[in-house]
Amino acid sequence: MTKPEHLLPRLALSGVSKTFTLHLKGGTVLPVVRNVTFDVHDGECVVLGGQSGAGKSSILKMIYASYRADSGSILVRDGTQDGTQTIDIATASPRRILALRQTTLGYVSQFLRAIPRVSALDLVIEALREGSSAAPPGETVEAARALLLRLNLPERLHGLPPATFSGGEQARVNIARGFAARRPILLLDEPTASLDADNRSVVEQLIAERRREGAAIVGIFHDDETRSRVATRSIDVARFAANPLAPPLLPAGSAHHAEGPHAG
Repeated sequence: MTKPEHLLPRLALSGVSKTFTLHLKGGTVLPVVRNVTFDVHDGECVVLGGQSGAGKSSILKMIYASYRADSGSILVRDGTQDGTQTIDIATASPRRILALRQTTLGYVSQFLRAIPRVSALDLVIEALREGSSAAPPGETVEAARALLLRLNLPERLHGLPPATFSGGEQARVNIARGFAARRPILLLDEPTASLDADNRSVVEQLIAERRREGAAIVGIFHDDETRSRVATRSIDVARFAANPLAPPLLPAGSAHHAEGPHAG
């Protein structure tokens, strides 16, 4: 018997593995994670925990398809009105992935890729017009301004390009842009790392609001207090360690050792 749509996970990973090949190190293969398996339902905030370098960010990037999974499936229910179509991100075409990013997948990191000459306000307005439930055109300007003010970005900065801002100010613009688009899946890669306590509290409130709206959230947070306040469930990614006791795999005939990238 088929489950009703509201009982199906919004996101489901099964048997997902990732390695990096270090071409500048003679083709050394560095295992990152293996057999990553979990799902996330609408209204959940699943927090990925574990030591630095355990593969938390790599898992988020595979969900967003910035990294391609070596094996396994990453099933996503799309962000259309009925959400009936399921797409495997691990095998989806680049065109399909771009479409999913427009309607379904949101991603917020601690870093903003600033666009020259585009103001902070315009960046957030653009985000409000995206996603599966875009704001009405007449409401976007005020909604964008209110979100920036809520994140304590002074109004005098709203009309300026974020490239001129401090790191913390850029992070708040990035957060505003990420939360403005009402996508049903929201990926948070340490968005509060450069924020003070007041702005961390605002982000925690935004997460709670998005959960009440039904978003399925997967996040990484650098401090224990934020993790404990926002998580509905925590997953220690150490359980997905790719043979942690083994050294990197060297190509046949290679006798040297290599150091790999730090996969957070």
